[in-house]
Amino acid sequence: MVRYLLLTTIIFLLSATIFYITITRLDPFSEQNEIAYFSFFFSIFIFIASFFTFFFFFTAELFSQINLGMQYYLISIRRGTLISVFLTTLLGLKLLQILGIVEIVLLGVFLILLEIIFSTQNN
Repeated sequence: MVRYLLLTTIIFLLSATIFYITITRLDPFSEQNEIAYFSFFFSIFIFIASFFTFFFFFTAELFSQINLGMQYYLISIRRGTLISVFLTTLLGLKLLQILGIVEIVLLGVFLILLEIIFSTQNN
C-alpha cells in the first residue's frame, strides 16, 4: 500500500506543479500557445486521474481493512483515467463552446460502456 501511495502522490504533485507553472508562467495568447494548451490539458488530465486513483483505491482499502494489491490498483487507475478523460473532454468542449447536454450524455454513456467492457474482461 505504501508503494502505491508514494507513486500516486509523486504523480499527483508533479502534475499539480506543472499545472501551477502553466497557469502562472505561460501565456496562451503568445507564441507559446501550443505549449500552454498542451501542458494545461495534460496536467489537468494527470491531476484528475491521480486524484480519482487516490479516491477509488485508498477508500476501498480503508473500508475493506485488507491489502487489495496490484490488481485493484490497476482497476483504480483505469477508473481514474476514464473519469479524467470525461472531465478533460468536457473542459475542452466547453472551451470550444460546443458543449451541450447531448454531448455530456453521449460521452458519459460511451465511457460507462467502456468500463463495463473492461470489467467483464477481467473475470
